[in-house]
Amino acid sequence: MNDIPITELHRLPFVSHVPTDGRRVVLQSYFSPRDHDWYLYLEVQPGLVGRLAGGEPVYGGYLSTQPANSQTDLELPFSTLVVQHLSFPKVQGRLQALENDVHQCAAILAKYRLISDHAGENLRSSFLIASELEYLLMVIRSMYDLLQCVVAHIANLLVVLDGSNRRLARQLPQSFREVVLTGDGPRSGDDIVAKYDLPPALANWYVGEATAFLELRKLRDGIAHHGRSAPTLFALPEGIALDATDAMWSKFLVWPNEHRLHEKFGSVRALFAAIILNFLNATRRFADTLRATVQLPPAIGADIRSYIRSPFGARLVELPTILVSPWERMPLAESAAQAL
Repeated sequence: MNDIPITELHRLPFVSHVPTDGRRVVLQSYFSPRDHDWYLYLEVQPGLVGRLAGGEPVYGGYLSTQPANSQTDLELPFSTLVVQHLSFPKVQGRLQALENDVHQCAAILAKYRLISDHAGENLRSSFLIASELEYLLMVIRSMYDLLQCVVAHIANLLVVLDGSNRRLARQLPQSFREVVLTGDGPRSGDDIVAKYDLPPALANWYVGEATAFLELRKLRDGIAHHGRSAPTLFALPEGIALDATDAMWSKFLVWPNEHRLHEKFGSVRALFAAIILNFLNATRRFADTLRATVQLPPAIGADIRSYIRSPFGARLVELPTILVSPWERMPLAESAAQAL
């Protein structure tokens, strides 16, 4: 794409500040809650943008001050941070890859629902779900490194807020594991500060995310690299389950006693939801920490947020609800109680 004149970029309805510091203004759909209309401007001639009819995305992202459909569209605060303040070309490319993996998570949840809905007709449903769990672990593990690639790139671009006028960090690796691990154990916050010269708040973010990352990595590596068998799953009337008392799952605080069946079985649906939601929340926690730690470049738009949507977007929106009501079908005891 050619460089577009500032006068043309000011025509975009979501732009109030055109950056001149190397950031890009991404041409993507914008939803206006005021007139309930979609706007999509693209370069129609070199250096000239024009509005295309329609512009409503089916699969992808858009900008707005609020979701066009709260049932299907999910804001990613990390994406909002990048679009508003950090849209340097390399960062934007990594963000797109990360968002593509979020869409993959939505598709995995949709496949889970299709398989679970027919569990009574197909005794092999548990094997299909186990396969999706393996895939999910691999996708989430790769997403940690995509997130780390963004952190590594912006570390030399941003200045901390402690008055020292120093850059955010020394050269950071592009592997999340290299930051949080020393040998096979986790680094302390002090170790991370000393090794990478990170502000304590950002080092503490790494420490806070390390436990979940290590458990996912252990499961992923065991299945992908060491030939460990996929977990044994059970097709119960209430949904797909696993033995939550097994040592393999002891570090996953997903199944409180009140959500277990027969004091033993935990919902696999809840496990899927917890793994995805934890990573999405990790990106939100990172965005919050970074905002409180560095001097960000001026925002491109006033109160503009970044949303994603797809045919499976509702599966992402319902993640918090799944943790409250984890089973696909109501447990028999609850069903009997309601009947009375």
